[in-house]
Amino acid sequence: MLNVLVFGQLVDVIGSSRISIEHVGTVRDFKAMMYVMYPDLLNKTYAVAIENAVAGDEDVVADGSTVALMPPYSGG
Repeated sequence: MLNVLVFGQLVDVIGSSRISIEHVGTVRDFKAMMYVMYPDLLNKTYAVAIENAVAGDEDVVADGSTVALMPPYSGG
């Protein structure tokens, strides 16, 4: 099981700031599953972080991980 934290405008797409989903293999697999569950994510720009580190599409998501969906942000 994965714990997914959702931030910013993505909360409106998902409908919650926190969800749990079944374990998947890579970040690419995770995104594919999320697009099936929440098709409006296809129209959004966001980064995926695993355990507080931004991850690439080929990074493996370990079972039990906390994954964050983060929209673009700016500031100083």
